[in-house]
Amino acid sequence: MKRELFKNVKVIPSADGKVVDREEFLSGVLAVSVGTFSGSPDSAVLSLTLEHSDTADGEFVAVPDTMLNPEQATKNGGIPEKPVSSGEEILIDLDLLGCKRYVKVGVKVTFSGGTNPAAAGSSCVMVLGDPVQSPV
Repeated sequence: MKRELFKNVKVIPSADGKVVDREEFLSGVLAVSVGTFSGSPDSAVLSLTLEHSDTADGEFVAVPDTMLNPEQATKNGGIPEKPVSSGEEILIDLDLLGCKRYVKVGVKVTFSGGTNPAAAGSSCVMVLGDPVQSPV
């Protein structure tokens, strides 16, 4: 079973802002690790966007909410903002069936209050799955 998994997923480390070729994959999971907070913020909010394009160097536009998981999508092509805590880990399901070949994820933590707040060590990984043909 383990060998099946390795042949049927594609992992993209440091996915924030990176162009991802999703050809032959119909869905994915975005794993976000919120870094350790500094600067004592009163609150923090995670916002994510998903864009797509026909070409890797083309113009990327927001993915319409009708193409994402309906429970997570918003009208601007993003995923609803989510209050987050220092060191929190979040998994977000992505339905990529109607997306163009290339996708790009944007991850941002916004703070309120505090003195120069930051989230050091934040990262994200995209795992593409549900291949059109198995094994890949």
